[in-house]
Amino acid sequence: MPFYTWPNYLNICLAVFIFFLTLGISFYVWRHRSIPGAKHLAGLALSVSLWSLAYFLESISFQIDYKIFWENIQYIIIALIPLQYLYFILTYTQSFKLFHHYLLPLFFIEPLINLVLLGTNLWPTAFRLNAFIQTNGLPFPGYLVSQYGHWFWFSMIYLNVFLLADFVVLLIAYLRAPHWARDRYWYLLFAILIPWIFSMVDLPDWLSLQQDYLFLAAIAASILIIGWSLLRTRILDIMPIARDTVLDQINDAIFIVDSEKRLVEMNQSARKMNSVRPDLLIGKPIEHLFPQLSSLELSIDHFSPKELEISLNDRRQPTYYDVKVSSLLDPEKQISGWLLIFHNVTSRKHEADKLRAAEARAEASLHEAQKQTAALNTIHNSTESLNQAGTLRAALIPTLTTIFEILPSSNIWLCLLNETRPDYHREINFNPNDPDHSLQFSDLLPNHSSSLRDLLDGTLQNPQEYPLTDKSTPVAKNAKPSTVVFPLRTRNSLIGILSLVPAQGVVPSDESIHLIDTLCTSLSATIDRVHLLRTEYDQRRLGRGLPQHCLHDLVLVEYQ
Repeated sequence: MPFYTWPNYLNICLAVFIFFLTLGISFYVWRHRSIPGAKHLAGLALSVSLWSLAYFLESISFQIDYKIFWENIQYIIIALIPLQYLYFILTYTQSFKLFHHYLLPLFFIEPLINLVLLGTNLWPTAFRLNAFIQTNGLPFPGYLVSQYGHWFWFSMIYLNVFLLADFVVLLIAYLRAPHWARDRYWYLLFAILIPWIFSMVDLPDWLSLQQDYLFLAAIAASILIIGWSLLRTRILDIMPIARDTVLDQINDAIFIVDSEKRLVEMNQSARKMNSVRPDLLIGKPIEHLFPQLSSLELSIDHFSPKELEISLNDRRQPTYYDVKVSSLLDPEKQISGWLLIFHNVTSRKHEADKLRAAEARAEASLHEAQKQTAALNTIHNSTESLNQAGTLRAALIPTLTTIFEILPSSNIWLCLLNETRPDYHREINFNPNDPDHSLQFSDLLPNHSSSLRDLLDGTLQNPQEYPLTDKSTPVAKNAKPSTVVFPLRTRNSLIGILSLVPAQGVVPSDESIHLIDTLCTSLSATIDRVHLLRTEYDQRRLGRGLPQHCLHDLVLVEYQ
């Protein structure tokens, strides 16, 4: 009997047509897998292609064992169809939040049970009680007619309920979608409903032990409609207009997101911002790409333009962007998505940082100049006072007062070397807390201090810090008392030293030490000048024959 005269000739041709159709759809959709849900649709089309191949092999098999084997393969594939529909819908509508993450794996239990029951003999009558080949006396492979078992009918009920649940999930996504986006769901709702309707139509044929594979054709038609919707009308795109001539010529990075905050489009500048392939980013939430935008509130009910600044780390060098967010309105003035424009402000940020640094340096320079001016004024005023001083007291009181103002101290004193006896000195104590600024002069004392010895042997050339040995000076508990010693000297002679103990909590700065050292230089010259005046005065007194014992008293008075 020729093949084209077989009673199941049309069924076999239908299976071959569906095989090549769904296989082509699978490859075509896979090439456009950047569209959300396309990968699951490609997997669904491949499953139907394998199903049609198994049906074809069953139809041309003459032996009952082969027919049963290929029919079992079909049942295993059919159990996966509603699950693949569900994953496609959840991916497309971003509705994974409808199911807890631990619920989705439970949907694989029924297909796994089918695989075990059909692949083993654990329950031989689970799917069919008996089976035979019906040929009606004609020489062709015949039809496989089965009397089905309890698990088969449970699987059929589970299949129809699952397909209906897929339709309900998509319907919920449709009701939650904004008005502008609902049109793109109509194709999918119709495509998901077709297999369920034909499954119910095909059920009486199963009950009467007759085979009718309208369900296979319905699944193929459903996939064809979904594929056409996704790839030809691009219903997932929020902006179905060409972008190449406009967006790609804009230097700023532009991202377009839909009402679910999913990335649906970006220009060439935006692609350069990421090392990830653009097709892997489409359909992802914008927060996955830029976690800095997680705090950005985007509401389809009300939204006003916003601006914010974010920084991205690119090869350890932060890049700064001003992000402007604007809403996209459809013809009905409903928010259909958002436009995010990233303007690179890294250069401006760096220039601003440089400007702030320059302003800080200018302010620091001005402050330093003011300090230097104040120091010069202090030195000038002190020099004027020293130039006008005719006695040691007149030179010391204003100078020591100025030193106290520069560096608050608990004690200030001078050790002036004796001219005739260099191993001795006279100590002059200045009390800063005395309103009268009195000076206390001591008798000649031997040069036992290490600072005086260093001065005489030339070691003390600059201000130095020495341990405090004067136990009469009050010192705070747990403090480490020290004395700052300044040499008093001129070009030709050693005058002595000026010592001070900084007040509690006061740390001498380099500026204050330098300023006091400058004052000490002027003070040394003034003390030397006063000594010369005193020597000249003594010589005049001696020339007049003044008694020696009166001269000693007079010299002491003039010295003070």
